[in-house]
Amino acid sequence: MSLSPQIIILVAFFGLIGACSREASPTGREPSSDTRKAGEAFDGKVISEVDFRIDRTDSIDSARLRNHTQVRRGDPYSVERIDDDIRSIYESGYVDDVKVLVEHHGDGVRILYDVSARPSMRPRAGFVGNTAFSDQRLGKALTTILPPGRQVGSTDELEKARALLLSFYRDHGYSDAEITLRSWDGGAATRDDFFFAIEEGERSGSFQEP
Repeated sequence: MSLSPQIIILVAFFGLIGACSREASPTGREPSSDTRKAGEAFDGKVISEVDFRIDRTDSIDSARLRNHTQVRRGDPYSVERIDDDIRSIYESGYVDDVKVLVEHHGDGVRILYDVSARPSMRPRAGFVGNTAFSDQRLGKALTTILPPGRQVGSTDELEKARALLLSFYRDHGYSDAEITLRSWDGGAATRDDFFFAIEEGERSGSFQEP
């Protein structure tokens, strides 16, 4: 996609936002009041398009990155929400750098997440196929069995995590959800190489959050 930005918002150091009229690296961890004001010039405008540009796709694709963002087409633009998205993308472990490019697009704005991915980077665990819940939300649902930073003990532990994840979906109205354990290399899942392949199905129309 060809992009001629009216303004470029540069993001580094876990999502701290700065803005300028040309591409350049921020020099400090905190954006100046001038650069933040430049980004805030878009506040409240409707987002008409959200895209991802990734320098390599052997380790991450746009669908998986989208699971780490909350900003969607039709939302009002917000510096704070963009900042939250960038923090989430960094925390995924897939990327080394992210820039957010913003331009006027009709009466709204177009957003492009420009991502420098880590080569051959694979997370210890991951989720594929989830659209109703973010990776972070699903990860929190598994913390009793797979707490962050602890090595998986056995494939039995993985099966318990799969069953817990399936219960989470069904408790939230997805009675037809199916979840299987797979390996990033295409073989059987192991404690060192696995992800949860999710088929969510349709949510029950009569379901209400407790």
